Amino acid sequence: MAAQSLTRGTAPIILALAALLAGCQHARSISPKDAPAFEVSLASGRHAALAWHGGSLAHDAIYLQVLDQKGRLAGEPRQLTDDRQSAYEPALESFDDGWLLSWYEKQPADSSSTAWLERLDGTGKPRWRQTLSAAGTNGRNAVVRAAGQRIHVAWIQTAAGDSPAIWVAEYDPAGALISAPRAAAPASADTWNLNAAIDADGNFHVVYDAALGTQARELQWLRVTGNTINHRRLSADDGRDSLYPDIVAMNDRVALAWFDVRDGNEEIYLFAGPVTALSESAGLIGARITQTPGASIGAYLAWNGAQLGVAWCDPVDGQNEIFFASFDASGRPLGTTRRLTRTATQSSIPSVRPWGQGFAIAWNEYRLAEAGAGHDGIASSVAMLQIIE
Repeated sequence: MAAQSLTRGTAPIILALAALLAGCQHARSISPKDAPAFEVSLASGRHAALAWHGGSLAHDAIYLQVLDQKGRLAGEPRQLTDDRQSAYEPALESFDDGWLLSWYEKQPADSSSTAWLERLDGTGKPRWRQTLSAAGTNGRNAVVRAAGQRIHVAWIQTAAGDSPAIWVAEYDPAGALISAPRAAAPASADTWNLNAAIDADGNFHVVYDAALGTQARELQWLRVTGNTINHRRLSADDGRDSLYPDIVAMNDRVALAWFDVRDGNEEIYLFAGPVTALSESAGLIGARITQTPGASIGAYLAWNGAQLGVAWCDPVDGQNEIFFASFDASGRPLGTTRRLTRTATQSSIPSVRPWGQGFAIAWNEYRLAEAGAGHDGIASSVAMLQIIE
C-alpha cells in the first residue's frame, strides 16, 4: 500500500511512527512448541497476557500465559479448562487487577455448545465463572468488554428449531447480573465471529456479519444502551460478502476493519470516524487499505491514543503473512504498510493491543499436515508475540 499525501500537521506523528517502527522487537514464541496453540487473544493494561485454545490433552483446553511489562513470559502457561470437552475461541480483556475471559465449550457426545464468562486475578486464578447460554440451547463465540465497573458480554445462541441470535448480558465485578441475558439481534448459521467495543458514553457496540434477507453476508451492528437495543445493517446489499468486522472505540470516535469482495477480490477496508456514523441511514463505505492479488483476511485493530494500529493476513508466495499499518483518527495512513512475518509456516489471524507508545501483536504460526481437516490438518502451531514500540 502506497502512503497517501500528508499535511504538515501530521509530520511529528510520522516521525514518531518511524521511531516506533525502528524499535520493533523480533517476534518470539509464547506457547510450548509441543502443545498446539490456536486463535490467540491478547490483553494489555496493568497486566498483560495471552490466551489460546489447544494443548496436548484429549480435547482442546483454554490456556493463559501471563506476560511481564516487556512482553516476556511470567511463569508457565495456566490451563483454565479441563479436557472433558473441547474449549474454543477465547476472548481476553484486561480488567482491574486481572482479566475477563469468554469462550465456548463443545460436548464430544452430542456437539452441544455452551458459552462461558470468567474473571481471573493477576496470576490467572479464577475468581468466578458464569454460564452465559441458556440450558437446552447452543452458545458460542462469546466476546467480553468492560468499562469502569460494568462488564458487557455478547454471544451467539441457538435454541432447537430456531435461527441463531446475538444475546447480550451485563455483570458487575463480583459476577452478579446487572442486566439479564436477552436476545439483541438476529444472526445467521454462518455467523462465526463477534467483536465489540464500549464508547465514551458507556454504550456497548457489537459487530458481526450475517445474511439477513440480503443477497450475501453483510456487516451488522447493534448498540446496547441500558434497556434499549438498536440494530442495523452497516454495509450495502450488493451481493458481495462483507465479512469478519472488528470494532474499537476511542472517545467519540470509532474504527471498523473488515474484509470485502465488493471490488472482485478479498481486500481489507477501514472506516474511522464519529460514533454517530454507525446509526446514520447511509451504508458504511470505508477505505480499501490493501491492493493485493491474493485474499486479504483477518483484519484486527486497536487504538493507542489517537493512533490506530491495524494488522491482517495477506498471502505471499502461497502462504499467509502478517502485515501492520498505522492510521490517524480519521483513517489516514501514517507511513507505509509493514510486513511483520517472513516465515516458512502459515501466519494466522492477529490480535492487536496498545503497548507503551506502540502496539503488541499476537498470532499463531502453523504448519499444515499432509492430510486432515480443521485442527487435524495442522501438524504444529505456536502462539507468537511481537511488540512495536
